[in-house]
Amino acid sequence: MVYDISYLLIKHCMWSGELLIVYDISYLPIKHCMWSGEGLMVYDISYLRIKHCMWSGEGLMVYDISYLPIKHCMWSGELLMVYDISYLLIKHCMWSGELLMVYDTSYLLIKHCMWSVEGLMVYDISYLLIKHCMWSGELLMVYDISYLPIKHCIWSGELLMVYDISYLPIKHCVWSGEGLIVYDISYLPIKHCMWSGELLMVYDISYLPIKHCMWSGELLMVYDISYLPIKHCMWSGELLMVYDISYLPIKHCMWSGELLMVYDISYLPIKHCMWSGEGLMVYDTSYLPIKHCMWSGELLIVYDISYLPIKHCMWSGELLMVYDISYLPIKHCMWSGELLIVYDISYLLIKHCMWSGEGLIVYDISYLPIKHCMWSGELLMVYDTSYLPIKHCMWSGELLMVYDTSYLPIKHCMWLVELLMVYDISYLLIKHCMWSGEQLMVYDISYLPIKHCVWSGEGLMVYDISYLPIKHCMWSGEGLMVYDISYLPIKHCMWSGEGLMVYDISYLPIKHCMWSGELLIVYDISYLPIKQCMWSVELLMVYDTSYLPIKHCMWSGEGLMVYDISYLPIKHVCGQEQGLWYMISATSQ
Repeated sequence: MVYDISYLLIKHCMWSGELLIVYDISYLPIKHCMWSGEGLMVYDISYLRIKHCMWSGEGLMVYDISYLPIKHCMWSGELLMVYDISYLLIKHCMWSGELLMVYDTSYLLIKHCMWSVEGLMVYDISYLLIKHCMWSGELLMVYDISYLPIKHCIWSGELLMVYDISYLPIKHCVWSGEGLIVYDISYLPIKHCMWSGELLMVYDISYLPIKHCMWSGELLMVYDISYLPIKHCMWSGELLMVYDISYLPIKHCMWSGELLMVYDISYLPIKHCMWSGEGLMVYDTSYLPIKHCMWSGELLIVYDISYLPIKHCMWSGELLMVYDISYLPIKHCMWSGELLIVYDISYLLIKHCMWSGEGLIVYDISYLPIKHCMWSGELLMVYDTSYLPIKHCMWSGELLMVYDTSYLPIKHCMWLVELLMVYDISYLLIKHCMWSGEQLMVYDISYLPIKHCVWSGEGLMVYDISYLPIKHCMWSGEGLMVYDISYLPIKHCMWSGEGLMVYDISYLPIKHCMWSGELLIVYDISYLPIKQCMWSVELLMVYDTSYLPIKHCMWSGEGLMVYDISYLPIKHVCGQEQGLWYMISATSQ
């Protein structure tokens, strides 16, 4: 639904069910509006010198908290708790259940405070020369570990284990259960240490000229593989398989079950190898001038598609479909079931194409001065949104939401279920924002020289990775993997399963790479002046968004939403379940 609300001096619009509610709230000098159920609540809160407003149930609570020199306010259930904490020299406040706990911690020279269940624990740890503090259950453990020349501390259960390991010339420490195991491994000229169960295994493997070590169960397997001129080793079950593959001029090795398959594929001028079940399939594809190969079940299908001037190939079931689409001046191709649908859409001045079920829908939307198009079910919705001075549009269900978000200076927008969240994050020097559940987390990470941030569960992990000349970091399970990939001229790295794939894609003038299944798809998208690419299931969507001065793009379902939000001075939008909250920060008339 698109409405012309330009006739209102001040527009406030909110979505209620299937209708857009438009209000003229210009008659209020200071407007505060929030959505309650099916109605928009508009309040005149200009009579308050200091306004603090929060939403409680179906009503807006407005408080005059100007009479307090220092205000601390938190929301408890259906009430706003307002505290005067100015009487404290140093204030430390934390929220416990339905009450705000306010503490005077000024009497401590060195303050260390942590929250324990229902109380704030405040400790004076200034009497310790070297302080080490860790939290155990309901208490803060504070230790003076200054009497140790070399301190090694690890937390075990409810206690802090502090060890003096200075008496060892070479220290190797690993934590086992509730104890810290400290070993003197200096007596070994070559040390190899691995952890097995609750014990640290330390081996002297210096007696081997060439060492190859792998871990099997609870033991470290050390092999002398120096007797082999060319070594190829792979791990099978509990044993290390060592092979002498030097007798082959060209080696190709793949692992099948418990055996290593070693093949001599040197007899082929052009080799194409793929793994099928328990065997390595090696093909000589040199007899084809143009080779197109795809894997079908247990066989490699090799096609000679050189007889086509323009080739378009897609895989359908067990067959490769090869089409000659050169007869079309402008080609638009999409895959439907087992067939490739090829359309000539050159007859349209402005083409907008989307896939609906088994057919391609092609629209001429050139008749609109400003076009905004989104896909709803089986139809393309085309809207003329030119009548709005500032447009921000997102798709909710079967309807296009058009918002006037002109009233915020710095915009950060993210999509939460059916609502658009717009935040003013201008108060941070360096902004890093990530989405956690129903909230946008905004962090100031300016204190790090080189910042790398990855989201882990409910927390943002911030790392200083400046110590690497070229850093590439990806998140794997519970750890951040940091790699030095400086040895490649152009690096593109993506995470596949438990390994980081590093590719040299310098051979492309403009590279755009995305991960599909177990393969890295590399595209040359240099033919577009401004590229915006997003991954939709098995296809890479490439858009030309150069026509917008400032682009804001988000992914909605099967389409990329591209917005021009460049000229918005102010906006603040928040979502609350089925309603949308607007915080209008208008100047007092």
